[in-house]
Parts: sequence; structure tokens; C-alpha cells
Amino acid sequence: MRNLSLTALGLLASALSFAGNGSSGGGHIHGDQLNPWFLSNTTEVTYCLEISKDFSRIPEPKLRALVAEAFDYWKEEFAQYPTDRSSEVEEAGFEVKLATQNFKLSEACTPSVDIRFQLGSLSPEQLLKIPNYKQTIGLASRTSYDTKSLRGSGFIYVAPEAGQLRPSSVNMHPKPWSSGTHQALRYTLIHEIGHVFGLQDDHYSSYDLDIMSAKFVEAITSTRNVNYLSRKSQPRIPSVFGCNTSWTGDSGVVEYDVIGGEGPNELDRFLGLLEKKKLRFVSQNKKLEVLDVTTGTVNATVDLGASNADFDQSTDAIALYLTSEQTVFARFPRRLLTVSNAIFFRSNSVIKKGLTLKVHNGNTLPVFVSFDQACAPTVGGVFKGEVFFDLYSGY
Repeated sequence: MRNLSLTALGLLASALSFAGNGSSGGGHIHGDQLNPWFLSNTTEVTYCLEISKDFSRIPEPKLRALVAEAFDYWKEEFAQYPTDRSSEVEEAGFEVKLATQNFKLSEACTPSVDIRFQLGSLSPEQLLKIPNYKQTIGLASRTSYDTKSLRGSGFIYVAPEAGQLRPSSVNMHPKPWSSGTHQALRYTLIHEIGHVFGLQDDHYSSYDLDIMSAKFVEAITSTRNVNYLSRKSQPRIPSVFGCNTSWTGDSGVVEYDVIGGEGPNELDRFLGLLEKKKLRFVSQNKKLEVLDVTTGTVNATVDLGASNADFDQSTDAIALYLTSEQTVFARFPRRLLTVSNAIFFRSNSVIKKGLTLKVHNGNTLPVFVSFDQACAPTVGGVFKGEVFFDLYSGY
């Protein structure tokens, strides 16, 4: 259990987007290269599938369904994005919406198609531009962009399971796409389509299975994780936008051991009243419930709706770069032109303060609850002038 001071508690208050590999030395001028390919002024986006015989054993109808599911994933994510986070663009009176389009499958990959899914295939010209293709599992490449309508087009490439283009990694599962319920492919498609919406690889994520982690595609196609995904129909992947504390469900944090109960410290004796040893946390109806893993009974609760303040540590997730050529936003402020403007954010941690832990035996303790990006909670509190960041420990 980490003991912090009260002062410390107050401080708490391209054209090519590669997946699973690649690096950058920084210092580049990106301009509109990081922009979403489509904003809400584009009502329909067409896409097609170009499937190599080496790609997988998955029938084409199932491949079509997986691509459609990947688009639906992002439509739901953006629809649930917290509305209480503002940007300079929104403060100027302009609302930016993403993933509002009708995504329509085209039977032929004609030049007019907006997104070409190249499943296991690269053209000779593309191979010349991607010299490290044997180290590439997937990538999204924007090949054209209209600075007036803010509309782009390009291709998404996913490497095959066999043949010359199969990646050379020894950690890659022999049949990552064909195995189980094809979840590795579904999430790889989701990751790559995320780049279409302007999300970049997160090189600082603490979760390899964070959907936009720079290591995500490499991790999701490893033998270990493909076997894991084969046993799970819908594994829980943290939202790219971080934890929304109105989220409902099991946090997945188990095997917490209660600290205390044996020592002379008064706080130890208080925590000893919890009695139960193996705990997990469930968030529902704006309450955090501490459950005994063995019996499933509620051991303690925290009313999250009673918080009097939130501390949200966020970073930029999606940016928009506009010039005077654009015609999408009328009378757009000149101060926001030719600069990168954050329009969506990633919540790295949220702290809800002014809460009360109510123990099953009637005891109470003032606490705060910190949620990390994956909604895993940490309960901390102030006891006789001392701040304890985690009243429960199990990591």
C-alpha cells in the first residue's frame, strides 16, 4: 500500500500508418496527413475487398462480415464518446463528428472506391514503397486527400497467412486469421480502420492489447493471444478513448488481497473488518461494488454518482489540420487554421473524489477512486491526515 502526502493527492486532483512495427525520429511536419479521411459532410464511403488465395481459409462471405463488424465497432465507439470533453474547435462553435457514414461494399475494386481492403496482396508499385513488407502485418495508407472537402481515399493491407508476403516473425501464429472465431483478424481490421478515422499508433500505452497500441497487431497475432482469443468469443479490449466512468460491467481485476487486519495500526484494523481476501470490482448503476470472489456477495460499495469533482488526465487522440482552402466549416476562425487542433481525447486516468466506502458491516471511510484507461479501479483514502493511494493491493 503506497502512502502519499495530502500535497501529493492534490497534484493528482503520413501517408503510411504502420501497425505492429515501425518507428519515427520525430521532427516531421505532418500537416493534414494525420487528419481523419472522412468527416460527417461525407455521407457515404465505398469500400471493396481484394483477397489473395494465400490470405486465409476464411470464406469470402465471412471476410465481408468481419470488415462490416469492424466499421460497426468504430461507429459505436464514436457514438459513446463522452460529450463533456471540449476542444478549441468545439469552443469556437464547430462540432466534429466521425464514423457517421454509411459504409457501402462495392463488388469491384474500381478507382473510384474510397477504401480498398487488400487482404494478402500488394501491387509491385506498393512493394517498392514498402521495403520491409516481411515485417508488416497490417497498414493503412491514405493515397489521396482533398483539402477542400476534407475527404481522403486509400488502402488497408493485411498480410496473408502463407506465401511470399507472410511476415517473418517467429511469434506470429501459423494461422492467425483462420483460427477460432477469427477474432485476431477482426481486431486487426479494427486497428487499421482506426487509422482511417485519424487515430495514430500509441507508442506509450501500458497495454499491448489497447486497440491502438503500437504493439497491438503484433500482440493480437501472437500464438499465445490467438489461442487465448480462440477461447473467448468477445474478449474485453479497453476503449481507445479510455475509461468512461459511467461504464457498466466487471472490471476484470481479480485476486485483490485486503491489506491489514493483523497490525497495530488503526487503519489496518479498519481494513481487517472487510474480512474477505479475494475480491473483484464491478461497476453498475453508478456504483462500484467490491465483491467476494468465492461467494459473489457484495463486500463494500462506493457511490460514484456522489463524487464532487473529477480529475481527468487526458492526451490528444485525434487532430484536425485545416487551411483556408477548406469549405466544410463556414467562417472558421483564422487562429485555428494551419495548426493541428485536437478534436478527440484519450483519457489515461480518471480520479473521482469526495466518495465514501461503505463496508458490509456498516463501517464507512472517505475515499477517492482512480480508474486507469482500461477502467481498472484503485480505491484510495485519507485516514487521520494520511493519504493511502490503494486500500486494496494485489498487483
